[in-house]
Amino acid sequence: MHIKRYQIYMVRSCVPCQQDRKTRHKKSPFGPFALPDANFAHIHMDFIRTLSPFEGNQYCLTIINIFSGSSELIPTSEMTAGTTARALINVWISRF
Repeated sequence: MHIKRYQIYMVRSCVPCQQDRKTRHKKSPFGPFALPDANFAHIHMDFIRTLSPFEGNQYCLTIINIFSGSSELIPTSEMTAGTTARALINVWISRF
């Protein structure tokens, strides 16, 4: 089975995925991002909800460095601005 069809099948057959599904999505312009001139100049962050919580963490903060293409998944127990800031500083920025 083609990977895209398999992903669609898995999401459609996943009960928690369907319960979390938003019925109306905000439309935003889709297009390429300009490549930054320096490492860490532009990062993307978002949360994903895990299907099975592990050690009290049911979310993952995803961070993608646009310049290098590297990514990081940081498990968290909640999706708040404070959690995002702490994870970004204590886990990601402190490493560099």
